[in-house]
Amino acid sequence: MFMALLVWSFSTYLRVSFAKITPQSAAKQGEKVWEAKLDSAALRLGLVGNICLAFLFFPVTRGSSILPLFGLTSEASVKYHIWLGHIVMTLFTAHGLCYIIYWAVTHQLSEMLKWDKIGVSNVAGELALLPGLAMWVTTFPRIRRKMFELFFYTHYLYILFIVFFIFHVGISYSCIMLPGLSYTPTSIMFMNVPCISKMQWHPFTISSSSSLESEKISVIIKSEGSWSRKLYQMLSSPSSVDQLDVSIEGPYGPASTDFLRHDTLVMTSSSPFLPLKMAFSNLNLRIEAYVTRDKEPNRETKMPLQTIWFKPKSSDSPISPILGPNSWLWLGAIISSSHIIFLLFMGILTRYYIYPIDHNTNHVYSYSSRAVLNILLICISIIVAATTAFYWNKKQGAWETNQVQNMEGATPVASPSSWVYNADREMESFPQQSLVQSTNVHYGERPDLKRILFERKESSIGVLVCGPKKMRHEVASICSAGLAENLHFESISFSW
Repeated sequence: MFMALLVWSFSTYLRVSFAKITPQSAAKQGEKVWEAKLDSAALRLGLVGNICLAFLFFPVTRGSSILPLFGLTSEASVKYHIWLGHIVMTLFTAHGLCYIIYWAVTHQLSEMLKWDKIGVSNVAGELALLPGLAMWVTTFPRIRRKMFELFFYTHYLYILFIVFFIFHVGISYSCIMLPGLSYTPTSIMFMNVPCISKMQWHPFTISSSSSLESEKISVIIKSEGSWSRKLYQMLSSPSSVDQLDVSIEGPYGPASTDFLRHDTLVMTSSSPFLPLKMAFSNLNLRIEAYVTRDKEPNRETKMPLQTIWFKPKSSDSPISPILGPNSWLWLGAIISSSHIIFLLFMGILTRYYIYPIDHNTNHVYSYSSRAVLNILLICISIIVAATTAFYWNKKQGAWETNQVQNMEGATPVASPSSWVYNADREMESFPQQSLVQSTNVHYGERPDLKRILFERKESSIGVLVCGPKKMRHEVASICSAGLAENLHFESISFSW
């Protein structure tokens, strides 16, 4: 439907504009008909690109107040963002190339160096396209997966892209692109370990639930890149450091799918599945493990699982949502408030400063000058609204903490001292013997997914799949075949 919208918009633009281009009208401009049509098509490619740009930022707004209304998370919408990005950059690149070709055939290449005081600035458009191309190149899987840090930091060029886009078309037209904490398994958290790198932030999927383990937040990290290998080496020799400072950003994403609404969960994965932590007393667990490459058990001795506890600092405090438990409502309030503050500031500035000097002639304050003022006021408005909300929630959180401490005594449940106290206890909900008895290992064969799914007769079965695309498609086709109405498919992907 979205592609149909783009095709319809572009074809309509061309039909209306081409109808006005005649040999006579082109001759008056000193052009041929095809040159005039190329000029018109180049402009319309940019207009259609702006339609995509209006939707581009919604899926990756990690703290979005819009996505929760549709039950979506930012990580679940990454594919949507990727395809929109490809379409946007294809259209904008074609937009720029068509104009360069047009200027070349009409002997107007000097237009590439033109920065109009009033109207569209060509130089600003070119400067916006360059960081856009840099971001585009690093998004391709071969680069993104092998050099994730390059991809991650290159994407900060979106700031330059937005600034020069505003200079290119003016602040009024550029507004088309503006997009208007508890956690669960599959939420995303960004982590920074300063002793390894003060600049690197890495996303990890949360494997715990705040509703079951209120004092803990767990992530699973695979020792794969240089950063994670350094972290592994540090944790492997805890004697070298007795404290580990970790900064986190997130968790992001609204409450994930309520998996427990189903009678039965069937989890299919090409590697050990996300450990959804539940009390074994209420769980009938069955694990079918298929080792396809080996014909018999591997007798190699493996290092047993170790738990390493670092000493907390006396200044440590429990992690809590910055904007309170209803963070998406607060975020919506911040967006609305900052918009109102901006309109007030801009109205006052225009009425009492710009208008007495310029009188709406645009000869003193060009499009670029107005754009700079608007960007400055937008930033000030967001800072004022967000800072006010942050300190208000911090004040409320401190008051609630004091109330709890007064009621429960000097050492509340979530105090640092309780962390040390819990350090010498085993997790009672995960007896090793229960896991062994619940596991059946198959060697040298592949699972019959259709049989496994169809043999379940419960009224509602949640089918969670995590792994390669081929496997996810296979399970999805089984669930959507219509042969079993009790299967409810859910795909979980951790690849960025």
